[in-house]
Amino acid sequence: MMILEARDINFRYHPEARPVLSDLSMGVEKGSITAILGPNGAGKSTLLDLCLGWKQPSRGSMLLQGRPIGSYSRREAGQLISLVPQDERISFGYSVIEYALLGRAPYLEQLEMPGIKDRAIAEHALEKTGIAKLKQRPVTSLSGGEYQLLMIARALSQEPSIMLLDEPTSKLDLANQRRVSTILASLAQSGVTILFTTHHPALAAAIATHLVLLKEGLLLEAGPTEKILTGRNLSRLYDVPIHVRSVEGKPVIIQE
Repeated sequence: MMILEARDINFRYHPEARPVLSDLSMGVEKGSITAILGPNGAGKSTLLDLCLGWKQPSRGSMLLQGRPIGSYSRREAGQLISLVPQDERISFGYSVIEYALLGRAPYLEQLEMPGIKDRAIAEHALEKTGIAKLKQRPVTSLSGGEYQLLMIARALSQEPSIMLLDEPTSKLDLANQRRVSTILASLAQSGVTILFTTHHPALAAAIATHLVLLKEGLLLEAGPTEKILTGRNLSRLYDVPIHVRSVEGKPVIIQE
């Protein structure tokens, strides 16, 4: 079952501009971990914005659970889908727990304060990401890795059916990259669908069940990772010779 679908999507920022995405059709299976893999400028972040309904396609349609994304209210969409952006500027002096509680907004009425249940959900999200001990710290005091984990905790607090992440490990050290990979795999096992962008094939190879290869706004290939992750496909994607080898049953990416 496809929880998210793009059907013949075209997108450009103004009528005379070159297309950012062209004739793109893809689906995200419920419960999968799908990586949108491609070089910088491929259109990956734009595709996420379309999945969220933040941008409207010039042609084609985006469907969430079989319905056009534009037919959902912001509240309905917020209870189904969450985003972990590459970065986010915070202009208020939130503590870590206050920031995580922002994920409960789709469940609250206007001006309603989070209750005991909301706080328990937010604290569980902090525990799952390994930063519960920081909950009283100001967000502005966090390291880059801690802040990335906090953005994931906020998204978790939404209790989404599908979580979108834009380059989730681009600013993390190796230890935190591994922690994020473990969190995403755990979420998928619990039934959350994961869709993330990356230009690092090693991350996609490590955790993705499905791949979408995107280059200059065009879909090159899409399907299960074991079928799509080949040296030929990656070489086409990045325009450099790449090989995929199996080491102890796991794919390893080798660039010449």
